[in-house]
Amino acid sequence: MLRLCLSFAIISLALSHLCLISPHQRSTMAGVNAAGANDCLRLKEDCGGEAPVTPTQGFLAGSKQNFTFQKNLNHYNAKAPGFFSLGIGMAGEMKFEPLIKNIPDTNSSSLSLYTVEVMLPKKPMAHAVIQVVYMTNNPNAPKAFYQCADIATVETQKL
Repeated sequence: MLRLCLSFAIISLALSHLCLISPHQRSTMAGVNAAGANDCLRLKEDCGGEAPVTPTQGFLAGSKQNFTFQKNLNHYNAKAPGFFSLGIGMAGEMKFEPLIKNIPDTNSSSLSLYTVEVMLPKKPMAHAVIQVVYMTNNPNAPKAFYQCADIATVETQKL
């Protein structure tokens, strides 16, 4: 029984998670209110391996917006804290212009929400991708976790 409990604990710790709440991430949000949600586990740089989807949210190009993400499982490293970053790019290109380069990781609990204000680029984009990255800087966790959302940015006169 002890071996089973230890195995479960090790598996749970290995699966840190990052969820993109708003705008809505590419995958579903099943279990997002529980630490270790499978839909918040994305380890590949290319948006966690999730395929692009048609944007369902539009924003005004050049506007300030609040985006919210969740540290679904805490992997804080007190000796060398990690960080979160946010970027935007064109769908299919996987090149992201930084919107915010470094939001320091803190010892906040699992399921902590982070809301950040960003300035979107002035150039309209019919299909843009927002990417959030959690760099754990923790030798006992995966190096990074990724989440993406597909959005559109439009000019004022097209709203």
